[in-house]
Amino acid sequence: QYWVLSSSPEDCSSEQEMKYLVLSLLLAVCTASQSFGLDDKAQYCSEGNQTKLNTAVFFLDLPRRHSFTIEHCTSGSIVNLFFEAQVPKIFAQEPLAFSLSGGSISSALIPKALDDGIPAEEVSQSWSGTFKITNPFLHKESLSIKLAFERPVPFVKNPTLQLQHECAQVQCDVTNCEECALSTHCTRCTAGYFFQSHTACIASCPNGTIPNLLHRQCDHDPSTSMTHRLDNHYLNRHRRAICSGTVAGSVSVTPTGSYLINTNPSQTYYQINMVCTWTFTAPTSYALGLAIAKFSTELSYDYFYVYNSAGTTLVSGSGTSPAAGTAYYSATSMSAKFTSDGLYADYTGVQANVYFACISGTTLTLSANNSYFGSNGGLATGSPAGVFVKYFASTTCTWILSPPFGFRSRVTFDPANFYLENCGTCDFVYVYEGTSTATGLLSTTQGTSPPATQTSTGATGSLTVYFKSDSSVQYSGFRATMTIVPVACTTTSLSNSLTTSLTGSTGTAIPTTCSNGFSIGGGASTASTQTYTCTGTAVVTSSWVPDPASTNCQPVNCPATTPPNSVSPQLTGVTSNPRTITCSDGYAIGGGSSTTITQLYTCTAGTGPFSNWSPSPTTGTQRCLPVNCPATTASNSASAQLTGVTND
Repeated sequence: QYWVLSSSPEDCSSEQEMKYLVLSLLLAVCTASQSFGLDDKAQYCSEGNQTKLNTAVFFLDLPRRHSFTIEHCTSGSIVNLFFEAQVPKIFAQEPLAFSLSGGSISSALIPKALDDGIPAEEVSQSWSGTFKITNPFLHKESLSIKLAFERPVPFVKNPTLQLQHECAQVQCDVTNCEECALSTHCTRCTAGYFFQSHTACIASCPNGTIPNLLHRQCDHDPSTSMTHRLDNHYLNRHRRAICSGTVAGSVSVTPTGSYLINTNPSQTYYQINMVCTWTFTAPTSYALGLAIAKFSTELSYDYFYVYNSAGTTLVSGSGTSPAAGTAYYSATSMSAKFTSDGLYADYTGVQANVYFACISGTTLTLSANNSYFGSNGGLATGSPAGVFVKYFASTTCTWILSPPFGFRSRVTFDPANFYLENCGTCDFVYVYEGTSTATGLLSTTQGTSPPATQTSTGATGSLTVYFKSDSSVQYSGFRATMTIVPVACTTTSLSNSLTTSLTGSTGTAIPTTCSNGFSIGGGASTASTQTYTCTGTAVVTSSWVPDPASTNCQPVNCPATTPPNSVSPQLTGVTSNPRTITCSDGYAIGGGSSTTITQLYTCTAGTGPFSNWSPSPTTGTQRCLPVNCPATTASNSASAQLTGVTND
């Protein structure tokens, strides 16, 4: 762009007007950030040449804007503005526009009328105006006013600005609130309480946050993991504290989702004087990507920066650039920063998704159940339709799905996150049986239809997934899940147990209880229960642990018993054992007239891990008792007949 400066008298009404016109244009060139094509710009912009113009003029930041803030204003407050400066007379009647933050008021200050007969080149001029606040930003503690001339105005003396307003701090109806924008709209809590919402101040911060005593709010606790906090509900609830300053430490971006950067989650426009930073670390063997979802900031004053792992600036964006859909990449880590100046502006800010993407040439081994992996993060949460986070160009990535003992690998592709370039030699995902890509190809897929679920049937139980992209077009890629399929244990029968057999696969646990009269190990043991677990013991091999052949239900002991009046030894045995005894001379089973001198006793199951002899060898009639002596009448005796049993 070139400035054409005319010196023809007919272009200006006076030599003095020409002088100030030329001066204004030169000052605009000298303060511009870009070149206007003047080959001898230095000649015009030097201090000496300004002095040659015979004036001490300087160029204020007007016409862009001049600003100031007013505190604690609420609806209905009256503000009086008075602006005074010494200017060239030809500019004395320029209108001075002003606006309140948020655009709720836009008007102009009226210049004071001057006497046209004043001969001076420069005059002292003032502009004034009064307005009433009708719609302030209720969640702000202060409001910003902007002043601007419609064209460059040189000042020969520092301008002064006087502000009178009738704003007053309102009475708060919110409990434990110190300052309010309205009676029910808290902006600062009482000391010892922390901001939860505009209608609530709380005495303690919730889990995952720490108290910020200075700002009386709850900030994110950097010592807690953010991995499980990637859901938007949590982020939108706590982002105000996170985006009020620097996030300490780093946030882990996992393959289960993306992290949504949002500079204004709970309001229409972002705040002033914001300095928000985020640092991200990638999963092992992955890089990070950042995709812009929405971008709207005040051009040249509010910025969004993205840095790679080496600290190099990838973008310094402002205004509407970078556009939605633009993506940036970095290995191992990435950081971002958002800054806004001290003036309110009606812009919605930045939303960006940080996600993972595989690094070309890497091989990642997975073994855990429900392990998520993929070329990248897929369609990012919160992105508008058609805004994708994309995989890298010219990339080859390998995943070996190696299950633990007792399992086989299975891979399932997410149909909602599968989009590869579809052409003869473009981008593919391959699935192989085993741990290499040399043999065992199971499927080759591109386009938008994912491959079928595959389960390993080979001796290793493993699968290999291989991704390849070319240098041309990239899409949202794929996401997949590795699951592990349990191997079956051999069906095993159980004896002397209420559970007759063991049937199941790796991870199956079966509790068992012994039948009455039996215990684990038998004998004196009283343990009657045992849990058997199908456990992986080798590649695609599982067995029952403990071994049912050596740890099972065995008969328990009957109590050792000495049968009375018997020539047999002590009774000993275990459940179901039979034992026979013989009575001593003069004794028979049941006694009296019985002539049976032997008895069979069996160790019989009781309740639980206990057994007893049956019939009883010590009580009842089925034991050795004395037999009768023959009834005899003694000769020549006055006594009655003799009757009795052994030993009577």
